[in-house]
Amino acid sequence: MERYPNISDHGLIGDLQTAALVSTDGTIDWFCCPRFDSPSIFASLLDAGKGGYFRVAPDTGDYVTRQLYFPDTAVLITRFMTPDGVGEVTDFMPVAGASVTDRHRLVRMLRVVRGTMRFVVDIKPRFDYGRRSHKMEISDDGVVFDAGGMHLTLHPVGERTVPLGEQGILAERVGEDVRLSRTLHEGETAGMVLESMGGRPSRVPPAEIEHLTEDTVRYWRGRRGRSPPPRPLRGTGAADPARVPAGRAGPGVAPAGAPTCIVDGGVRALPFWGIDDHQYLLVNRGEPTWPAALDVTAGAGLATAAGALEAIGVGRLVLVGVLDLDTVALERAVDELAVHDDGRCRC
Repeated sequence: MERYPNISDHGLIGDLQTAALVSTDGTIDWFCCPRFDSPSIFASLLDAGKGGYFRVAPDTGDYVTRQLYFPDTAVLITRFMTPDGVGEVTDFMPVAGASVTDRHRLVRMLRVVRGTMRFVVDIKPRFDYGRRSHKMEISDDGVVFDAGGMHLTLHPVGERTVPLGEQGILAERVGEDVRLSRTLHEGETAGMVLESMGGRPSRVPPAEIEHLTEDTVRYWRGRRGRSPPPRPLRGTGAADPARVPAGRAGPGVAPAGAPTCIVDGGVRALPFWGIDDHQYLLVNRGEPTWPAALDVTAGAGLATAAGALEAIGVGRLVLVGVLDLDTVALERAVDELAVHDDGRCRC
């Protein structure tokens, strides 16, 4: 996987109030919380060094990966194939509901289909676009990342009566971040829930995860006929995020299909992509003056949008997630990240 993967190398998961991008190497490299337009917690898509990420992957680089959605849902499966086995990471966000909340959950389940696989989990949050430091506390019940007004809680999946060490989970502090590792054999599963404003960590029983999965699948399948179905991106089995109904910024706000940010040189173009109107709102941070808006026809994919943006001189397309935003504050924050600039269109 490249240091800055293309948009086509990502899947999108969401809970109707925010969303996360998951690359095909198992990395959540963009996540704003508690809303689409909130400051980022994981933003390595923009800055691999300072942006932060949440990665689950084999401990070897010798693997082939494929990404796909569980049929008719926003439940994402990243499959890893190594010489020693085949493993999967299933990612989803339980639906947050109609009421605005600060509590959002990223569920990441691990499973080995064949053979053996040792998974390594790296969690490196960088709150507020990497501007706010945090403290980490590890206990036998999980991990808390505390940045003052915002904290994340890692809840391991497993029986409460069995210590993590006896489950084969090795937890290692890396500064104020954490690395977890565990070897799974054919048919075995493991997992974790990363929750914003989740309080003290606690074990999540496997039966509860099963219920969350069933409820989430049921919800997305219930949307059939109300939103466009996901369609494959070029060269991948994952769906185009522009066609996945990721959610809403809050009650009464238009749906957000693919939260995005366009970055090019001295220009920060901060758009809104709505499932209904498919409109990009471009915000200028300096001269020259750029168009205030660019309409993209309903049903157009990200590749079409990228081509239209290139025509007016905006060369890179990366997903960010901004709605109802304070544009001045966001531009200032994103400007502090060392945004990658390799001259490629990431579509």
